[in-house]
Amino acid sequence: MNLMIKPVSGHCNLDCRYCFYKAGHTQGRAMTAQDARTLLGKVLPYIAAGYPLVFQGGEPLLAGHDYFEAVFSLLDAHGLQVPVFIQTNGTLLDARFTRLFAEHHALVGVSLDGTRKTHGAYRPDFDRVMDGIRCLREAGCEFNVLTVVTDALAARVDDVWAFYREQDFGYQQYIPCMAPPGAAPDRHLSSECYGTFLCRLFDLWKADYDRGRYVYVRFFENILLLLSGYPAEDCGAGGICSPQFLIESDGSVYPCDFYVAPEYRLGNLHTDTPEALERRLLRTDFISSSVALPESCAACRYVHLCRGGCKRYRDSGGRFIHCEAYRRFFDHALKPMLALLDARFGEKP
Repeated sequence: MNLMIKPVSGHCNLDCRYCFYKAGHTQGRAMTAQDARTLLGKVLPYIAAGYPLVFQGGEPLLAGHDYFEAVFSLLDAHGLQVPVFIQTNGTLLDARFTRLFAEHHALVGVSLDGTRKTHGAYRPDFDRVMDGIRCLREAGCEFNVLTVVTDALAARVDDVWAFYREQDFGYQQYIPCMAPPGAAPDRHLSSECYGTFLCRLFDLWKADYDRGRYVYVRFFENILLLLSGYPAEDCGAGGICSPQFLIESDGSVYPCDFYVAPEYRLGNLHTDTPEALERRLLRTDFISSSVALPESCAACRYVHLCRGGCKRYRDSGGRFIHCEAYRRFFDHALKPMLALLDARFGEKP
């Protein structure tokens, strides 16, 4: 189980044009340092068992330095060394934050949408993000780059890859832009453009790999895991929702940050025990419903790799909205991926 915490709910210091989360996902006040001690104290058995702590938003750094110092002080006081992941837009990173994160070996994910031009198509904060990355590097803090794929970015994938190579970004994650609820699913990214993007990104990645420059691209690595007979580490790639507590700023708990709505609310950590919340989660069909796929998927030769995608990216009939993009990608990349595995391990999986 993951423990995902939204210390400021959906509040953010930016207003990105493609954001699906900010509107309608803002609870009341932000968590305080005392809230952190109280709420995390209630889930200490889960933390002690090694469940990762993930901080997201909105923009989680709006919670402030004192909040995160309280989080790490609590972990230190109990002698807990667990994976901590912080996803940020990067604009609020400073020396105080990055020293704290580096000292506690937190992994920071920074949202950056490619070059100044592709980033600026939806966000006007490129220089501030790059300043935040500089602070991370100066502090020696481990970080990766998360890039939202839009039609604008997909058209310039070569420029983005070259820029990331220039910046020596060795850990990259690309996520297809998600439309707000009720909007057309291809509002910012068509499946055609996404398919073209994935194929070209793979060619660029593979060419660098063949030259001896390895870059971790999360999507490709998850496909390689599946081809090797291992489960995907990303629930979206696995096609099955994983058990998770999404803890909002008011203590409310939901099964996923894509499903913060009254009908999915499990309870509140201020008034309910974690055990009771977990029982409620397991009694729902939230996880099991992600397994069901349309009948048409059964005949697809790539269903074992696609898995129907993340449930949030499926249409009203349960079909993955980027089905054709994936089909095109696997037609293009499956044989080279199998050859890569053959070269790595001496035999095909």
